[in-house]
Amino acid sequence: MVTLSIRDKLRLIGIIGTNINPNAFEHVQTLESDTWPIQHNLNTGVLQVWCYDPDGNRFEPSFTVVDNNNIEIYVHPAIAGIAYIFPLDTLQG
Repeated sequence: MVTLSIRDKLRLIGIIGTNINPNAFEHVQTLESDTWPIQHNLNTGVLQVWCYDPDGNRFEPSFTVVDNNNIEIYVHPAIAGIAYIFPLDTLQG
């Protein structure tokens, strides 16, 4: 049996690949945790966050912007997964 990584599953279903924003920061949370501290170094506190569980299912986490280069994502129950953090430099109307 072949075990795919979360990233490979997301590529297979077309979530990530050539369509991913090149300015996005990818964080892989390998250990199950209810708090994911992330240093993204995007130099902004205006962000969009996409998270996926180990099966590739997207979920909406709560998160706190610590400063312009760090956030904390909170999940319950504690899980591993992958997060994409995108800078939102302009608001669209």
